[in-house]
Amino acid sequence: MPSPIRPVPLLLPPAPMSLRLLAAICDFMLIGLICLFFIGKLWMPMYATDAMLEFNCLLDTYMPNLLQGQWEPLLEQIKNSPSLLNLFQSIDHLIFINTWIYYAVNAYFLQGGTVGKEIFNLRVLSIYNLQPQPIINRIIRAGLLSFCLLTAWPFLMVMTGCFMAIN
Repeated sequence: MPSPIRPVPLLLPPAPMSLRLLAAICDFMLIGLICLFFIGKLWMPMYATDAMLEFNCLLDTYMPNLLQGQWEPLLEQIKNSPSLLNLFQSIDHLIFINTWIYYAVNAYFLQGGTVGKEIFNLRVLSIYNLQPQPIINRIIRAGLLSFCLLTAWPFLMVMTGCFMAIN
């Protein structure tokens, strides 16, 4: 019976958290710029012109209230408008898709890294052989990373705070 695969003993120290954080900030900035371009400059003018005009009219109407910190009337109008709700849901989905594509393309071409990791000379390696992970693992990891960043982030932050308080 073959023995189970065991991780390679730790030969490389893990990257410092400060470099990981700086790489993540670079990636977030690039994702933001990519989303701003594709959603704001390409998708919205082509497919959501009416909803954007409606949103701009609402902003103009409720600007005095917003400057006084009264968001409730604007939010109530947005809740009652199916076209605006559809617009914001579509934007949410497009941000998720753009984020996944960003991480998947980076994982494919940079073999376990992103542009931010490349800048700070970081790599994601398999603990079993210290080589880049197979492509399918990198794409699945990109999807899980996108999901965690965009949907589970608030929950993860609360849980981290609870664990820090307990420990």
